[in-house]
Amino acid sequence: MTLKGAKPGQSVKVSYGDQERGSPYPTWRALGSPQYPTREQLAKIRAAAELPPPEVRKLGKAGELGAGVAGGRRGAERAGLRPARSEKVATGFAA
Repeated sequence: MTLKGAKPGQSVKVSYGDQERGSPYPTWRALGSPQYPTREQLAKIRAAAELPPPEVRKLGKAGELGAGVAGGRRGAERAGLRPARSEKVATGFAA
């Protein structure tokens, strides 16, 4: 994936949200899909919904984000991309 307007070597923070990271659904299913979860079950479900800390990644020479963000534009829309520290945010995506 290439970010339009990004500077080569710029650091970005990448956050993911999918069935493995930040989704309560697998935990809810593992608990038996309770219609009325107990407080303990709710605590487990809420903990599973927490996003992990974002990864700090460096863009390549052409402003591309290397391996690890798959899915083309659709994958990019799911990945929350933010500049690391005080760097200006890249303005768009190019497939």
